[in-house]
Amino acid sequence: MEDNELKSKILEGALQVFKEKGAKFTMDDIAEYLSISKKTIYNVFSGKDVMLTNLVDHVFDSIKESEAAVLRDGSLETLERIRRIMAVLPEAYKDINFEGVHELRVKYPKVYGQVEKRLESGWDKTISLLEMGKREGVVREDLNI
Repeated sequence: MEDNELKSKILEGALQVFKEKGAKFTMDDIAEYLSISKKTIYNVFSGKDVMLTNLVDHVFDSIKESEAAVLRDGSLETLERIRRIMAVLPEAYKDINFEGVHELRVKYPKVYGQVEKRLESGWDKTISLLEMGKREGVVREDLNI
């Protein structure tokens, strides 16, 4: 298995364990879930905080990939693009334990800072789409963007 594949596999496993246990999960939990050794995980990530930071980027990058696919789809009208963009986020967060996200704020402030950074940035294309919807008359003019 290539390094990127292993990294993705570990991050996907970490996400599943995080959904179940929140930030209280251990590297042993991930190793058990994936049926790999903890040493294998530590060969890829030097610690839990590094892995969590990578997990945040992994989750947000997958959301942005889904958004980009919607924006590229030339067969969709503006209103349908807006609907699909708005559905990307809830689908991605469907099973996430938000108490676990709050735990990050206390136990892993740098990781939580990365969550905040990712939540606060990368909205340019969505805002442009909403502005296009306003120009086309499919979004209310008084919508504050």
